Amino acid sequence: MVRAAPHKGIVFLSLFLFLGFSALQAEENKFRLGIGLEGNINTEYGLALGRSLMVDFHYFKYIITGAALTVSDDFSTFTAIEPEILARWYFYNLGFTDGGFFVQGDLGMSFAIEKDGDFAPRFLGGVSGGFRFPFHDGDYYAEPYIKTGYPLVWGFGMRMGCRF
Repeated sequence: MVRAAPHKGIVFLSLFLFLGFSALQAEENKFRLGIGLEGNINTEYGLALGRSLMVDFHYFKYIITGAALTVSDDFSTFTAIEPEILARWYFYNLGFTDGGFFVQGDLGMSFAIEKDGDFAPRFLGGVSGGFRFPFHDGDYYAEPYIKTGYPLVWGFGMRMGCRF
């Protein structure tokens, strides 16, 4: 492992700018911004709490693309910063517009930082499944989900967001 760079805030700033500029490229009322909480096994020390920010773009009726940033930690020895891109397919919508059951693929990087300063970048890959429940004419949503992949073992969470 290598030592953490003193400017690890650059990762946050870069992704924030990426999400902001990407959102400006989407057509009117075609992107959504969401925040979420999750529990995951993303560390050898046990359960970690993850907080996420996600933006997604609805270019097609049943397929969306987007980007997310998740920060997970166990509040004592481990933190993981995970910027990723995603593609999602709504395979069964139960009559909802912009929602329903989904399968999602994730690809990105995981930057694991230990309390002693050790830093381990890894490729991130995973698959998620869940249900997006849109309400108020699709302007808002709530979505429970489960996920698995590498380097995390599994996770579950809830995201809420709105359309812009």
